[in-house]
Amino acid sequence: MSIRPRTVSLLLLVVLGTPAVWAAGAPAIYSTVVNTTNNHIAITGDNFSPTGLPPTVTFAHTTLALVSFTNKSAVARLPAGFSPGSYSLTVANSNSQTATLSVTLGAVGPTGAQGPVGPQGSAGATGPTGSPGPTGPAGPPGAPGAAAILTGWCDSGVNSVIGLLPGFGAADGPGGSNSTGGNPNCFNGLSASATVSGLPLPSSGILQNLIVQAFGSSSASGMQAQIQVYVSSSPTNINATNLSCTFTFGNQPSGSFGSCSDTTDKVSVAAGDSISVQMTTPAIRGAAVWLAVSVEKQ
Repeated sequence: MSIRPRTVSLLLLVVLGTPAVWAAGAPAIYSTVVNTTNNHIAITGDNFSPTGLPPTVTFAHTTLALVSFTNKSAVARLPAGFSPGSYSLTVANSNSQTATLSVTLGAVGPTGAQGPVGPQGSAGATGPTGSPGPTGPAGPPGAPGAAAILTGWCDSGVNSVIGLLPGFGAADGPGGSNSTGGNPNCFNGLSASATVSGLPLPSSGILQNLIVQAFGSSSASGMQAQIQVYVSSSPTNINATNLSCTFTFGNQPSGSFGSCSDTTDKVSVAAGDSISVQMTTPAIRGAAVWLAVSVEKQ
């Protein structure tokens, strides 16, 4: 009675152990490379030797001698005498499972047709910021800005400076003084050689279009006056310019009147320069003079 259970146990072991031998999958051949120098064929794939035993490689129904093998590769020796053509290559693993591939020997054939374009890959990471490029050339000069009108006026017959730009100039008469007894500093100095603190300019530009309007007492009638623009880079460095004009006071019922202009000459000025206007007369003769001057700065 004890013999029968042992026989059953032995059969169970055989049945349960059999699947382990066939658990590995069938071999697969992925690629081959033929070396015509040493007549070796290298085969890559999978499941060539699942149990560690050497596979069997058959080429055109001829079993080849193995040079080396692993579970994923095998190198076999090709016999001489195969002419160019396509041949069947078979690999049988230790579980008697096989894989077959057609191998072509000889010259490479013409290039096949181009395959379809693959899908676009995902965008790569953003590269580092490049170095700054060279500085570009300077652009063309901009259009000139709007012209500024510099105006000033004063009355030599009063004792105070009255005007939009007080001290916009200098007066020069006989003896270097105002003979009316009025304000001697009405034109900010009695001569161009005196200290003149003209109007300071915040920017460079061009002075042009001098316009003068003058009124005087009746005693100024017939008196000639010259109006001239001066540019100074410092209170003691005063330079006369060509921007000037001359007029003669004409007799009017209520006094005298005169005017002149210079719309031809132009004077360049730098930022920080100051400008002043001087009135020069051969004789004031006790006349009171009211003077208005405007200069355009472009």
